[in-house]
Amino acid sequence: MIDLHLKTTVNASPDELWDLLRDFNGTPKFLKAVASSSLEGEGVGAVRTLTLANGAQLQERLEEFDDSARRLAYSLVSGPLPVQSYVAVVQVSDLGDNRSELTWSTTFEPRGVSEDEAKGVVQGICQMGLQGIAEIFS
Repeated sequence: MIDLHLKTTVNASPDELWDLLRDFNGTPKFLKAVASSSLEGEGVGAVRTLTLANGAQLQERLEEFDDSARRLAYSLVSGPLPVQSYVAVVQVSDLGDNRSELTWSTTFEPRGVSEDEAKGVVQGICQMGLQGIAEIFS
């Protein structure tokens, strides 16, 4: 199992940042590789279908949602990524002075590729998301 933890500081209050991230169907707002998103269901158990810019689709299920802790977790149901048993946790923390820390943690196993290749793909996606979020609040 591979554990990957990325963090960034965002120039926004925790509430502002969480307002963006709590929208489980809002991924296209900050992840440029995602062209569109649709959602089936509500709350924990809801499944989003992300259509990537190249037309590929992947599905993710909301596994945990905690407004007061500003935390959500989701798992990969299906898609073209070279990983399996993928679970991600997004957490917003207050740094004070209208700044927040965003932590994006993932665990997964490689599927059909080396550990380094799988880690590179996931790390690239997470970094793209963190950069997109930082740009929104810059």
